[in-house]
Amino acid sequence: GKWLETHNFWQGFFNPTYFPSLLLRMFFAFALAGIYALLTGTFQKDPELKGKIVKWSARWIIPAFIVIPIFAWWYIGSVPDAVWESARGKMPTATRYANYILIFSVLTFIFS
Repeated sequence: GKWLETHNFWQGFFNPTYFPSLLLRMFFAFALAGIYALLTGTFQKDPELKGKIVKWSARWIIPAFIVIPIFAWWYIGSVPDAVWESARGKMPTATRYANYILIFSVLTFIFS
């Protein structure tokens, strides 16, 4: 962003990674909510209720798994190269896991 040059609050707040990060985190939260509902639904004794909970939780999980890789790719593309180089040098594990999350999200969706 241009915050370093202008020190404008809004340019600092709505930086180039803001919306990709926001959408990535939001849909990740939707997926976690669906997974939590699915997990708690498995402990229900009533088969009809269990079926409804599974269908309801799938409405959260499946769309999130479709768009998470897209928003992750957008976010990764929005992060400046200098930040990625810094992350690779000082935090190579975090960078590696970010790539693994993206790859396994796609594989999970394909095989589910």
